[in-house]
Amino acid sequence: MMTDEFESRLRRVLKDEAYRLPIRLEARSLLEREARPRPSWIGFAAATIAAVAVIVAVVAVVTGVGRPPTAASPPADACSPDEPVIHGSWWDEIGGENAFFHLQNELPASRYRYLVIVRFDPNLSADQEPVIWAERLSDGRRVDGSYNSRIRSRGVARFDEPIPRLPGGLFLFEQAFPASGCWRVSAAVDGNIAGSATIRVTGEPPSLPELPLGRFVTLRPVGESLCFEFETSDPEDRLSFDIPLRWWNPSDSDDCLSPMSDLVTSTGTLAVYGEGQGKWAIRFAVPQMDGGSREFRVILEPDGSSLRGWQEGATDQVLFLRTDPGEPTTPPV
Repeated sequence: MMTDEFESRLRRVLKDEAYRLPIRLEARSLLEREARPRPSWIGFAAATIAAVAVIVAVVAVVTGVGRPPTAASPPADACSPDEPVIHGSWWDEIGGENAFFHLQNELPASRYRYLVIVRFDPNLSADQEPVIWAERLSDGRRVDGSYNSRIRSRGVARFDEPIPRLPGGLFLFEQAFPASGCWRVSAAVDGNIAGSATIRVTGEPPSLPELPLGRFVTLRPVGESLCFEFETSDPEDRLSFDIPLRWWNPSDSDDCLSPMSDLVTSTGTLAVYGEGQGKWAIRFAVPQMDGGSREFRVILEPDGSSLRGWQEGATDQVLFLRTDPGEPTTPPV
């Protein structure tokens, strides 16, 4: 039998449960839940205010509210090349402040050197010799350029339209950009940077031709009875490099392995013969009786582990005997 007090308590609990999810109701569970301390409206309001404060704080952290604005970090491969400044109808330059580069702000990668005209303002004195180099911004890789010569502005024209009259002096350089990326090209005078420009380099240059390693000697003479031998080394991404070389006159039988004269130690230059052709060329000079010198240039093509070649300007093939580096191929005279 229920008392009035119990009935009143039960009616209040059932009213509260009407707004909850459907669950199984038992008298014991109802009474235990009703016996718990009931939250006051003041406590509920304080908890609500605290929850709203937490939400606002989280939103502020996510959206950056309350913090000074910061610039977004650019992607790692982003590059902002200099915008060219046009003078007249065709002459364009990038860079500054005292060195201005007549150079496109986007170029294909190449191990070969581009011709770059740099205008220095003010002009340089006769005893000043500028330098140029390029540095890839992503990794600091540096490639030195080379100074060619001063040039006269009146000698620079596009078709029949000369370069516009600009202050300073013009200087010709050669500069390679051998890999893709964002590059900064700089020019300096007396150790002080005169100006820089940023360009974008795209693509990758063709791979270097295969170069068998070893010591190579001609089996038959080239040119006017001249034999020579040289030793190759790893190009290490170089378009040209010097190599040790020896030359001599063969025996009467034109057998290069039987020298008739002393072996002359010299130096030759090995260089890529045309980009993408898969060939090298070796060049060296031989002194002549009249005090001058004659230059020999032999085009080389890989032939398995050896080389075959042709003297430039001739059709006869040059055959080589290959041995391991350091192993002698020619006996002493």
